[in-house]
Amino acid sequence: MTDAADQPSESADKPGFQARLRPWIGKARLVVLHSFHSLIAPLLAAAISAWVVRTHSPSLWGAFVDVLLVVQLGAHVLSFGNKELLLRAFALGATQDKPDGAIPQIFQGALATRAVLLLGPVAAMVGAWGWWRDWPLSWLLLALAWLPAQLLAQSHDVVILYTRRFTAGVAIEITATIATLGSVILMGADLTIPLLLGAFVSVAWGKALLLSFGMARSTALPSPGNWRSWVGLVRPSWLKVALPFFVMGLTGMLQSRVDLYVITAVRSPHDVGQYQVLINLLIYLQAVANLVVLPFVQELYRLPLAAVRRAARGLAVGGLVFTAPATVLLWLALRWLWHIELSRPLIWVAASYIFVVWLFLPDVYTLYKLGRERTVVWMSAISAALNLALNLWLVPRYGLLGALATSAAVQWLGAVVYRVLVRRAVAAAQLPDGEIESSSATR
Repeated sequence: MTDAADQPSESADKPGFQARLRPWIGKARLVVLHSFHSLIAPLLAAAISAWVVRTHSPSLWGAFVDVLLVVQLGAHVLSFGNKELLLRAFALGATQDKPDGAIPQIFQGALATRAVLLLGPVAAMVGAWGWWRDWPLSWLLLALAWLPAQLLAQSHDVVILYTRRFTAGVAIEITATIATLGSVILMGADLTIPLLLGAFVSVAWGKALLLSFGMARSTALPSPGNWRSWVGLVRPSWLKVALPFFVMGLTGMLQSRVDLYVITAVRSPHDVGQYQVLINLLIYLQAVANLVVLPFVQELYRLPLAAVRRAARGLAVGGLVFTAPATVLLWLALRWLWHIELSRPLIWVAASYIFVVWLFLPDVYTLYKLGRERTVVWMSAISAALNLALNLWLVPRYGLLGALATSAAVQWLGAVVYRVLVRRAVAAAQLPDGEIESSSATR
């Protein structure tokens, strides 16, 4: 008779509940940390806008937004596809022994090359100031000082994301948040546009330096004074490789921001201040979908399309669950914190704006996966142009509702077109949907 203890047990072969749960806990931790790290800066801007609007006026915040939009556009030019391209370059250049071994060389070359691009936004801002912007000289000088700090700080985002050093990133972001918000609150009734700009610029430089020191182990940057080393790192060919990613990001940003640009051009500072608060909060809520996906982009590029489609269906369900409470929180926040009342049609449009990104985001990454970056570029460019044309037509007539309804409608149209494009891309590869492997591994 065999001892029962010697019999193989099925339960012994199966991992326990805690063991099965551990990978999901790890993934949830990454999502939470990455989300917290990415949302601190937007939440800071939202808190400051609430403070300025409540204690001063929407017009003061609207005047600050006029400068902020120009700086953000210049910073986006300086990013030049940095995050999207370097994430892929780090992943493809990694080895099993040295998963982070490719970072220093790639990062240094990308940073040095993009630093040369500073000349473009600086010249454009000076030219615009002398031509059609009636800013005081102090505003221009502070905006110009802000740009290199933005370049240095945003360059390290991709390192934090790839190495998953979110704890260090969160600590630096919290420090910057406390410093900026505290200085603005201490200014009290004396707050002016130059003081507000000065607070943002000073903290931006402090954040950039902290990130440089904090990520030095991964980036191994040369000394700032060693200009010969920096010149030697410049790689003009990198700009050609990064161009599709830059155009995608630029057209995507214009698509999501063109309504705000149009309102800034044709409406009063009061309307600008109110709409900037609204659209920023909506963009932050849309960004939740990106925050959920980005920590796992490496895996998405390596998985077969069938697995990506399953993840897309789960993402759509998650987006539907997320949209309802997010819309309620948006309405309550605008009403209680900013004293902004939304009409019922505007609330429904806002809800559709929040949800649509959960539908088309997986298709965008699928097109990346299939090497169809140019398709995404053309889609983003066409969407931005359509959004601009419709906003120029509707914003003067319908104000905030016209701007938001146009932007939401263009994104919904884009979601339908992206789905069709993915099906055609799969059909062009002559493989059934769900069986094609990641082309990035074979091309």
